[in-house]
Parts: sequence; C-alpha cells; structure tokens
Amino acid sequence: MLSRRHFLTLSLGVAGVLGTASRARADKPVKANEIAFANWTDEEPLYLFYPGDKLEIDVAGAPELSRQTQVGPDGRVTLGLIGQVMAAFKSAPQLQDDIEKAYQGVLRDPQVTVYPGETAPMRVLVGGEVKNAGWVDMTGDMDALQ
Repeated sequence: MLSRRHFLTLSLGVAGVLGTASRARADKPVKANEIAFANWTDEEPLYLFYPGDKLEIDVAGAPELSRQTQVGPDGRVTLGLIGQVMAAFKSAPQLQDDIEKAYQGVLRDPQVTVYPGETAPMRVLVGGEVKNAGWVDMTGDMDALQ
C-alpha cells in the first residue's frame, strides 16, 4: 500500500514528465493540412437530366425506335426493345453511350443521339411567414425574393 508521501511524490513525478512532453510539443510549429483547390476552367459543365425533363432520342437506322420521351419520377426513360434506362443525373453524351450499349445486343451498329428538350422547373417549398406557403415552380432567372 502506498503512503501519502509516496503517492504525492509519484503524482508530482508523473506531472513533471507530462508537463515536459507538452512543452516540447508546444515548441514545434504545427503544420496545417494543404487544401487542394479545383483548377479554373472556362468550360461550361454539361447539363444533367432531371426527372420531368423532356428529351428526344434518335436511333439512326431504326426510326421505329426513335421517340420523344420524358424522364420519369424515378429517373428512367422507357425505350423499345431494351426497356428502362437510367437517365437522371447523366449528361446527353453519357446517356447516349448507355443507350448504345443497351442496344448492342439487339441492333448491329447502334448510333444514338439524345437531344435535350424542355427542362422541368425547379420546385422549392416555401414556408414560414409568407403570404402563400407551399410548392413554387422556379422558372427562368427567378431568385428567392421573387
């Protein structure tokens, strides 16, 4: 069993060691992590399809498969012979590649072109102390105040 004097001596010794270690750490400069920034580019990002967007899909050499369609609420478009293809959050070139790959098992050399049409308006929910609370379609260059 430790006496009071031994316990006090042991406590002071441990505190002295910890104090020296903390002073040693305080003397070293702390280096901040480097932050990586994106490179600047003047290129406009490609538009990504969103549920409700209308688009035209043209299959060269197979006019019966070409159609005007709309991205469904689940983000898919339904096409002849291949069924549903995910279109949401994809650009036109990405969607073209996906449809061409799906048609490769059915057509000899599928060449697909996707033309974006009408885009669905962005919907926001307005609440709080406003005159008309509820869903609002934000069309064009509308801002939050309007």
